[in-house]
Amino acid sequence: MKPKNKISFEIKEKYEGGPIELVPYVDGSNFADTVAAFEQLSGFRPAGAYGGLIPSYFNYGPLEKYFLGRADNYWKKKGGIYILGCQCGEVGCWPLFCKVTVESESVIWDRFKQPHRLDRDYSGFGPFVFDLVDYKREVASCVVELGNASSEN
Repeated sequence: MKPKNKISFEIKEKYEGGPIELVPYVDGSNFADTVAAFEQLSGFRPAGAYGGLIPSYFNYGPLEKYFLGRADNYWKKKGGIYILGCQCGEVGCWPLFCKVTVESESVIWDRFKQPHRLDRDYSGFGPFVFDLVDYKREVASCVVELGNASSEN
C-alpha cells in the first residue's frame, strides 16, 4: 500500500499537574476526534469519549516497538495495540484497538475495534497508511519528548 497519511503526536499534561498524555494526530487532526466523528456518523452510542495514551498508567513496553506492533507476547496475542485510551486516562476503560502492519515502506493501521462493543463495524474506518521512515521518526521524537517531559515532572 502506498503511504498517504501523516502521523504526529502531541505530548501534554492530561490536566494541570497531571500525568503526561500521548495523543496521536493523523493528517493534522486529533485521532480521538476523527474516531468520534466516524462513530457518530455510524450511529454508535456512546460515541467518542477517547483520549490519548498515558504511559505512566499502563506498561506498553518500549514505544518504538509498541507503535510498530512488535512489542512483547501480550500484544502479539491480541493481534494489535491500543491506539487510544478513554478520555478519563485509563486504557482499560474505553480503548480503541487496531492492527498495526509494517510493510517495506509503510505502516498500516486498520481492523479497528472497540473491545467493549465488539458488535461495532469499523470496516469503513481506515486503513491509515503512513510512510515507514516518517512514522519511525515521529515515534522516536515522541519517545525523546516523553523522556524530557517525564524528567521535568
